[in-house]
Amino acid sequence: NNQLSSIWYGHPLTDRVFGVPIDLYMTSGFIWHWKSEVQDYSQEVVLAFKADFTIKWPVRWRIGMAEGFSFINKITYIEQQEIDHKEIKASNLLNYLDYTLDISIGDIISYDPLRRLFLGYSLHHRSGIFGAAQQFGRINGGSNYNTLYLLWHL
Repeated sequence: NNQLSSIWYGHPLTDRVFGVPIDLYMTSGFIWHWKSEVQDYSQEVVLAFKADFTIKWPVRWRIGMAEGFSFINKITYIEQQEIDHKEIKASNLLNYLDYTLDISIGDIISYDPLRRLFLGYSLHHRSGIFGAAQQFGRINGGSNYNTLYLLWHL
C-alpha cells in the first residue's frame, strides 16, 4: 500500500515535432511518497521532457511520454526490495519515464469552461536503465507506480 502524491509544472517548448502535431514540454515535478508500514516519508524531484499527442475521437484524448531524471532523498521500499535481492547498492538518482493517457473532461460533458481539465492515467517509472548507465550506478532496477491525475492545461 505504498502511495505517492505529486504536483507538476510543464513549460511548453513547441507544438510541432518534425512537422507532426506533438506538444513538447520541459516538465518538473515534486513527488511526496507517503509513509506506510514498510517505509518512511520520502521526497522525489523530477526534471524531464514530455511529449503529448492529441487525438480528437470523438473527444480529445492525449497520449504522452516523458523522459528525464529523478532524484529521491530516501530509496522507497519497492526499489530497496529489488536492490537487496540483487545485492547491489541503490542510487538516489535514476532515469525517469512516464507514460500517460488522458481525456478532456469539458469535452465529455460539453462544458466549455472545463475543456482544459483532463483526467488521466500515468505510469510513474524510475529506472536504472538495465544497468547500462554509469551515472545511475549501473543499477538494474527501479520502481513503478500506477497513478490517476487531474491536469489543468493553462
